[in-house]
Amino acid sequence: MIRSTLPLTLFLLAINGLFAQQEDRFSYGLYLTPKTAFVFFEDNDLGEYSQNIGLNTQFVVHYQWSDKFAISTGIKYTIDRFSTIDYSPTLGCDFNGNGFDIYNSWFTNEFTIQYLGVPLEGRYYFKRQGNRLYVKLGYEYFFKTGESRDAFLVECGGNEISVSSEIGDEAKNYGTKINLGLGWEIASSSKSVLTLEPEAAYSTLPVYEQAGIISDLTNNVRLLDLGLRLGVTF
Repeated sequence: MIRSTLPLTLFLLAINGLFAQQEDRFSYGLYLTPKTAFVFFEDNDLGEYSQNIGLNTQFVVHYQWSDKFAISTGIKYTIDRFSTIDYSPTLGCDFNGNGFDIYNSWFTNEFTIQYLGVPLEGRYYFKRQGNRLYVKLGYEYFFKTGESRDAFLVECGGNEISVSSEIGDEAKNYGTKINLGLGWEIASSSKSVLTLEPEAAYSTLPVYEQAGIISDLTNNVRLLDLGLRLGVTF
């Protein structure tokens, strides 16, 4: 009887040890990233922008694949804030006898956009233990959960008209980003790890596009976010 149960017992002990080892490789954390957005127009000659402070928060599931490599995913909530001037609208009063003056009419927009994203990130560590320096490469898919916009059309440099959501620039419902970071992990005696990471994230798809028909011109934009990521994992 003992001989018949010995292989099963050894097998169960081996499986239990494997699961315990894998469990030690997982950690969970929270991150907060204050950031600012740089706006890249499809036609830089037809757009201007100003920066505002945005923010993202993220719940992270982290898996230490080896001493040198780790992967993570989670849920990220982002608030983007920025202002633009878009010279793409062309009105009849912009004709000056020789052609249309494209800088004579414009949209002004103040955006606040909320996104929910699912990031996938990989890290490479330069050190094996203790306080560690790493580089990060990540990809994120996100979709819009909310938007507020104060938008005006300035006609021929004078008359300012408030525009509805059906006209002008509208945030897209989804997008993707590529993330790059250089971070520092600081281990504590309580088994928690503090993270400090300057991060850059570039939107690979336009963040907003024109809605309605005011002109044949369009001037969609992409964003480059620069932020400081602060986090703790357990």
